[in-house]
Amino acid sequence: MITNINILQNINQANFKGRQEAKIYVPLRMTPPLKADTFEKHLANAEQSRVQTNPALANKETENTQHPFKKISYNKAKNMLTVKSITTVQEFMRSNKTKMDALSPADKNPVIKDMFEIDGEKYNASFSGSGGTKNVFQIEKDGKKYALALPSYTDGPNAAGNKWLNVLEFEPENTAFLRRHGFKTNDIFDIVPVKVAGVEFPAVLMKPYSEHSFEIADTKNYSFVNLYDAENMNSEKVIAMLQPVVKEIGRLLNFGIPPRVDCVSICKDKDTEEFHLYLNDLDIELMEDFPETFIPSYITGYIYSAVSAFCNAVPADERHQSDYLCNRIHSDEKLINTLKKQIWDEYKKAKSAEPAV
Repeated sequence: MITNINILQNINQANFKGRQEAKIYVPLRMTPPLKADTFEKHLANAEQSRVQTNPALANKETENTQHPFKKISYNKAKNMLTVKSITTVQEFMRSNKTKMDALSPADKNPVIKDMFEIDGEKYNASFSGSGGTKNVFQIEKDGKKYALALPSYTDGPNAAGNKWLNVLEFEPENTAFLRRHGFKTNDIFDIVPVKVAGVEFPAVLMKPYSEHSFEIADTKNYSFVNLYDAENMNSEKVIAMLQPVVKEIGRLLNFGIPPRVDCVSICKDKDTEEFHLYLNDLDIELMEDFPETFIPSYITGYIYSAVSAFCNAVPADERHQSDYLCNRIHSDEKLINTLKKQIWDEYKKAKSAEPAV
């Protein structure tokens, strides 16, 4: 059973590009160890647990979205996952990443021709980026760009398989749920079958960040986007700009969704110029049953993530402004306490107006 605890965690701000060390209460989601030591056993246990909890989910198709590719259900995707298929995909990506690195630096968008096959059609691909779970490539069809994610090759096949199973099981439904309730998420998140080195594999199709109607700033990394004038920022402006975020955090807490640093980013709508939460990397059990006494520390966790992402929304040549602003905001007790009170009030409003799910 997944539990939540509140502990005093030392967060070394060096992980946030040299910012000062801070001590704050951060609620951690504790994930129990796997009962199985192999991917195949984990796969069998996950399917059994899922079907027992909600039998309808086993064959549920993800929400219909606007893209031309065939999508598949979790159950079909699960059946494609084996240690052999994961190993094949990892080796293929590793070798092609080497090819991409070897291409001319003058080529700003190096591609590997015919890298993937989807619905019987070959696609060129360029490498977009990688994390602890996903390697992301960019493909094009009919003049539109798409992001295609496959398991990271930095883990062994068992670990990568366990992570990918969580991606397939949780992310499409979590993303669709939050989107339906008005939160900013990736506009596309579907499982699509892709042939990699002759092996059919359940990849994930998304929309690239650059194609959304909003610009995104990440919590943990400099985002190199220009969303505001950092040099002339003050506490009143920060509070005013984060008001939509304050309301969204209150609603998330009412839904029973605690903060997770990997999931919380910030975005700015290109039309309204409002700041909002951007929620991604949702390969987790989204909602939990926690007591209201947890809410104050959860509010602190959300503020930390949201403010860190907000501070990262500066151009590459203004990194010093990001560091300075982040230190100033996190150490401004009046500003932080104002945000805490506002979020608590929004949580109470949401609790009375919007039923928890």
